[in-house]
Amino acid sequence: MKKPVVIGATIIAFVGVAAVSFWAGMQVVDQGSEKAAESVQENTDKTEKTEDTPLERDGIRYRTIKLYYYDYEKDKCNDYAKGIVPVERKVADSDDIETTIKDTLNLWLQGELTAEENEGGLSREISSDDDVKVTDVTIDEKGILTLTFSDPQHKTSGGSCHAGVLYAELEAIVWQFTEIKSFRVLPLGIFEA
Repeated sequence: MKKPVVIGATIIAFVGVAAVSFWAGMQVVDQGSEKAAESVQENTDKTEKTEDTPLERDGIRYRTIKLYYYDYEKDKCNDYAKGIVPVERKVADSDDIETTIKDTLNLWLQGELTAEENEGGLSREISSDDDVKVTDVTIDEKGILTLTFSDPQHKTSGGSCHAGVLYAELEAIVWQFTEIKSFRVLPLGIFEA
């Protein structure tokens, strides 16, 4: 009986720390600004990083990653980052971190939530039907990540809540990779209201 309480308390504590850190990070207005991105990185350094040790199953290495989805009841579109909740998934691990990040983000964009996650209040802003994909991921020698998206139906823009939630989820996913020092998103204007 005590085990669920301890696990629940741990999850609540993590979500609280992550929400505060990501709230501070959402003060960034210019997505392409290295200075702003570095500020967000400082604020999120205190959050728990994903375990970097790959798991092996059936000859394939897997890495446990966190995807972030939104719980409207926790935030009601006031701050966006306060409503972000992590869910764990596994992706094929690669010696190339760019491939791992691309696979992670494309998995997030598919928007597949379990019945339990849906019942728990999580929602997705994007699904596989929306045809949004990460087409290119590059990391330079300074740890600056450049993400290029394809969004032919303009599903990443719209109202401020929709775009803000998507960007908060994206930020949270990116910062779990310790190799990243700052990031920018292309094309310009994506994830904007």
